[in-house]
Amino acid sequence: MLALIPLPLLLLGCPTHPGADPSWTDSAIREVPLIEDLTARVDTEVRTLVHVSWHQNTPTHHAYVDFSVDGGETWMQTPARAHDEGPVAVTLLGIPADTDVLINVHVRFDQSFRVHPVDEDVRTGRLPAPLFEPSLNVAAQDGAFDAGYVLLSVDVGPFPFGGPFYVVIVNRQGRIVWYDRVSGDRTTVHPQVSVDGSHIIFEATSLYTIDPQTPEIVRTTLDKKDVTEIAIPELGFSYDELPDGSLIYDASPTIPEQMTLRHRDLDGTERVLWSCAAWMADFEPQPEEACMTNTVAFLPNRNTALWSMFATSTVLEISLDTGAVDSQWGRLPGSWDTVPASATFALQHYPNITADGTLLVATHVEDAPGIQRFREFDVDRSVSALSEVWTYGEGVDRYAQYLGEAQRLANGSTLIGYGAGGALQEVSPTGTVLWEIEWPDRLLGHATPLTDLYPLLSSP
Repeated sequence: MLALIPLPLLLLGCPTHPGADPSWTDSAIREVPLIEDLTARVDTEVRTLVHVSWHQNTPTHHAYVDFSVDGGETWMQTPARAHDEGPVAVTLLGIPADTDVLINVHVRFDQSFRVHPVDEDVRTGRLPAPLFEPSLNVAAQDGAFDAGYVLLSVDVGPFPFGGPFYVVIVNRQGRIVWYDRVSGDRTTVHPQVSVDGSHIIFEATSLYTIDPQTPEIVRTTLDKKDVTEIAIPELGFSYDELPDGSLIYDASPTIPEQMTLRHRDLDGTERVLWSCAAWMADFEPQPEEACMTNTVAFLPNRNTALWSMFATSTVLEISLDTGAVDSQWGRLPGSWDTVPASATFALQHYPNITADGTLLVATHVEDAPGIQRFREFDVDRSVSALSEVWTYGEGVDRYAQYLGEAQRLANGSTLIGYGAGGALQEVSPTGTVLWEIEWPDRLLGHATPLTDLYPLLSSP
C-alpha cells in the first residue's frame, strides 16, 4: 500500500564551493556570465521552502543548487538538470524552520564549471502557531533505516481529535522541514504518498469533530502549486488509493451500522463494494458500533482491502472483485485461530501486510488497561490460522489510548507509532530503540518514511 521513494537527495561533506573548477575551455564563456540576477527567497506559505531563481544567458548541460544549514559542514543538493536560455527557478527542500541557509548554484557548460554563491542572507521562517517540533529522544543509531525523512500527521491541540491537525515532514534530527495545516478542525490520521509518487494525499474528515465543512481527500505537491480537493460527503475515517489513482474508503452515514466500503473512480463514480450491516446480520446481538472502522488498507497482491473494526476487535479481508470476506481475524465468531491463543486483538489499529506476507497490527491487551503490544503473525491460509512470530511492547513504558501502528521497514526494523502517546520510534528485531521522536501528549497519525522529497514538487 505504502511504498518508499528512491533517493537522489545527496548529503555532501564539501567545502563552501564544492565541485568548482576554474579551468574554462572556451575563452568567450569567461566574458559572458552563464547566469545573472541570482536571488533566493523564502516561500510565503510554507516557510521552510526556499526558492532560488536566476536568468540563464545560454543553455547549459546541467545546473544544480547545493545548500547547507549547518554553516558549511554538510551540504544537500537538488537534482542536476539541463536548462535552456531564460529564467530558471529551483525549490530547495529538506530545510528546517528558523534556520540560516548557505546557497551555491553550480553550472556546467561543455567542460567548464562555475559556482555562483547567493550573496544575500537567507533564513527560513518560524513554524506557524500552534505547530511545534518534536523532541529527539534517541538519535539515529547504527543500523537505523536510511530514509532521511518521515511524513506523518500530528494533532497539536490539547486533547485527541480536537485539532488543529497538521501534515508534516520531519527529518531524522526531529526538525520539521514541511507542513500543511488541515482546513478547519477536520481530522487527518492517514497521510501518505500517492501511488505515482508525485503528491502527498491526506483525508480531511469531520467524523470525530463538529467542523461543518464537507469531508474531502486532498492531493498536494510540496510547493502547493498543484492542489486538488476531492469532496466526499460521506467519507468516514480511513481510505486508501488504488494503483490507478481511484480511492476506496469507509463511507460513514449518520448511522454507524450502515457503514460501507466504497470505491470512488477517477471521474467521481461511486459504488458500494461491501456492506457491513448486511455482513453483520448473522451476528446476534450486534455489538454497539460494531461496524466502526479505523483502517482501510489496500493489498495489491490479492486485490483485497483490510477493514479493521476496533469495537469488535476484528479485522476483515474483503475482496474488491466480489465483495466477499476472504479472511476474518480477531474475536467475532468465525475468526481464525491464533497461536498462541493469548495473542489476541483488542481495539486494534492499522493492520497491514508486510513484504514477507506477515500480518502486523498494533493492539491493546485484553483485560489489561494501559497495556499495548505490536504483534506480527504468520498468515497460514491453508488452515485459516494466525501464528505469532514477533511481538514488541513488554516492559515498554509507552501507551496509545487511541491509534497506534507498526510497519516493517526494508532493513528489518519496525516503525512503531504510539498515536495519542505522541511518540514515533524505530525498533530493531531484538527490541532496541534505534530512533525516537516525541510530541508529548499529542496525537500522531500514520507515518511514512521518505528518502527523496523532490519528486513531490509540482515540476522537476
